[in-house]
Amino acid sequence: MFTVFIDDSGTDPHHPAAIAAALVVPASQIDALDNVWKGFLRSEFISEFHTAECVAGQRESDFESWSSQRKRHVCWRVREITKRFAVSAFSVAITKRDYDEFVTGELREFGGTFHYTWAVWSVLRNLERWALIKKVDSPFEFIFDWMGESKRNEAKREVESVMARNEAMKPGFYAGHFSFRKRKDNPALQCSDLVAWSCYQYARSVFYQSPMHPIAWESFWDYDDFNERTWMTALTQTRENLQKWVDLEGSDEIRKERRRNWVEQNKRKRPLPESP
Repeated sequence: MFTVFIDDSGTDPHHPAAIAAALVVPASQIDALDNVWKGFLRSEFISEFHTAECVAGQRESDFESWSSQRKRHVCWRVREITKRFAVSAFSVAITKRDYDEFVTGELREFGGTFHYTWAVWSVLRNLERWALIKKVDSPFEFIFDWMGESKRNEAKREVESVMARNEAMKPGFYAGHFSFRKRKDNPALQCSDLVAWSCYQYARSVFYQSPMHPIAWESFWDYDDFNERTWMTALTQTRENLQKWVDLEGSDEIRKERRRNWVEQNKRKRPLPESP
C-alpha cells in the first residue's frame, strides 16, 4: 500500500551530525508523482534535483549562477509536489559525538557502527508506530538512496543488517521489501532529499545553535506546519535523551539478552536479500 523513500544527510565523515529521513507515498500515487516530476524538471530546465547543489549554486551543475529567488522558487515547487503526493514524513537526527560517547560495546554492535544506521533504525520505529495508528497491516516497500556498486560498502551492509534485525522481530515485513536505487531515476528520492536536508539544517541549529540557511528555515517550517502540523515528525536526539535510552537498554535484562543473542546469531549471517 505504501512505499517509503529513505534519504540521508550528514553521512560525510566531516559532518558533526547525521540524519535519516523518510517520505511515505501511497503506491497508487507513484506513477502520478513521476509524471508531475518530469514536467517540473522540464519546466525548470534541470535534469535532477539535488538540494545541496541547488542551494550552493554548484559550479558545472544545472543550478550554477542561479539567483536566490530562483532557488527559493524551485524549492517551493519541490515542497508543493512533495506535500501533494506524500502522506507523511519522518526524520531522526543525532550528533556523532554523543553517539560515539554513549553507544558502545554490544549496544554499538546492535545499534550499528555508523551513526546513520542508528538514525535509520529510529525512523523505522516511528514508521511502525505510524502504521499501527493508521491500521496499515501490509508491509512497506522501502527504497534507500543509492550507496554505490560495491557490495563491501560497510554503510550499506549495516542498513541491510538493520532490515534483517527488523525482519527477525516482524517476519515477512522486511525481507525482500527493500532496495537501493539511484536518486536520478526516482523522483520521490529527490523529494525526500529536500526533507532530509532541511531537517538536518534544523537539527544543527538545535545541536550547535547554528543559523539556518533561509531556504532551510523556509522549507522546514513549511513541512512542519503542513496539514495542521500532523504531516511531518522531525526528531532531534538530544544528549540527555540518548543517555536515557542507553540507561534503559542497559538496565533491561530481557533486552540485553535479546541483543546478545542477535549479535551472536548474526555474526556470520549473510544480509537479507533486497527486493528483485
